[in-house]
This record gives sequence, C-alpha cells and structure tokens, in this order.
Amino acid sequence: MFAKLMGAMPGYIYATDGDSVYVNLFVSSRAKTTVNNQQVVLRQTTSYPWNEDVKIAIEAAPSTSMKLMLRVPGWCRGERLTVNGERVATYQRVRGYVQVDRVWKKDDVVEMTLPMPVERMRANPAVQADAGRVAIVRGPIVYCLESADNGDGTKGLALKNPVFTTESRPDFLGGVVVIKATAVVGPPKSSNRDLYRRRNWRSPLRFRSRQYPITQTQTEAPSRWLFGYQSRPSLAVTHPAGITH
Repeated sequence: MFAKLMGAMPGYIYATDGDSVYVNLFVSSRAKTTVNNQQVVLRQTTSYPWNEDVKIAIEAAPSTSMKLMLRVPGWCRGERLTVNGERVATYQRVRGYVQVDRVWKKDDVVEMTLPMPVERMRANPAVQADAGRVAIVRGPIVYCLESADNGDGTKGLALKNPVFTTESRPDFLGGVVVIKATAVVGPPKSSNRDLYRRRNWRSPLRFRSRQYPITQTQTEAPSRWLFGYQSRPSLAVTHPAGITH
C-alpha cells in the first residue's frame, strides 16, 4: 500500500489540463511535464505546513502562454502572491486556485504566502458535546496540550483572551512550530463528597502552556492529550476525554 501511494504521489502534487499546470500540494519537489507539447519544469521549495511561504521556480517553460494554478487551502484567508519579487495585486481565483496566466521564462520565480495566525475554532452550536470548547489551530495543523509537558492541570484548563506566540523548534520531533499561551486553571478538586460546589475562577492558577501538533507523538511516559479547551471560565464544562498513548 505504501509503495502504491508513493508511486501515485507525483500525480497528487501536480497535474496538467490543457494549457494549465496545477500545484495541488505544497511539498519540496521537482516536476517535469508538458504543456502544448512543450516541456515544463518546476521546482518547489517550502517548509509547509510549518512555514507559510511556498516558492515555485520555473526551470523550463513553453514559448506560449501557460496558466500556473496554485491551490489555496480552505483554511487560508488573505494569501499573497509575488512574481520575480513584485507583488501581484490582482489575479483570478478559479475553483479554489490562484491563476497566474503569462508567458513564462526560465528562472521566473513565483512566491505565495499563506498566512498562518493561531486561531481558536468553535464547533457548530448544535454539537452539544463541544459546547464551551475550542480547538487551537495554526494553518492546517490542529494542536493539542500534553500533560507530560504541562502537568495534570490540563483537565481544568481554560483560555480567556489568550495571547498566542509561536516558536520554531527544528530540534524537536524532526522540526515543528510550538504554540505558547497563558492559560487559567480552575481550583483543585474538593476533598469532600458534596454533590454541588461553587467554582471560583477569581483567583486562578496561571501557567505557561505549550501546545504541540497532534500529528506528532513522543515516546516518553504515558500521558494525557487534550484537544478541546474551555473558552469561558464562567461556564462549567465537563473536560474532554483524554487520549492515552
């Protein structure tokens, strides 16, 4: 199955249709194809999904006009495009692709920037299990909070107007971008058997939380991963179920 997938990978990354060349996936690679019976060679350089920049260098191009179609991910808002260092202010969007139509020359360079702000995503209000919870995303990556890095307070963690910062960690898990934020933790569990109790958020514990991509795993001691976060400390919410690995 793996060999079959890898054999089909070039067709997933690039495609052609008439006078158009499509860049579907952002992977550092080199592609050779033909448009109008003339050779086209593209070299793609990127650190996606950790970096927001994608560079396409034209190593060979037809003598006639060719449409270069660059996919814009559904999560992206406000992509920026330059050709040979000059910003392209106006361009067409066709079925989710940026279309750049011109007569290309060898050594032309196209650069597309896909802004990746850290965002809090909420589920549809009809999903009762996710009420009062948010997911932390950056670009195409959904992040989690792991107790191995943040302690057992992950169960009662809440985010109230957090300020997110990012840090590139090339030495960690093969190279990732880590998100940091200041979160609040509810009071410790009561030792009595009262069925109800007031939850005091006025004097929360504060700590720096580090969040890691859910696509990465560690081989340390078993820990609990939390994928949903309480977004309003005033709302009592059952914490999401953890995942043990």
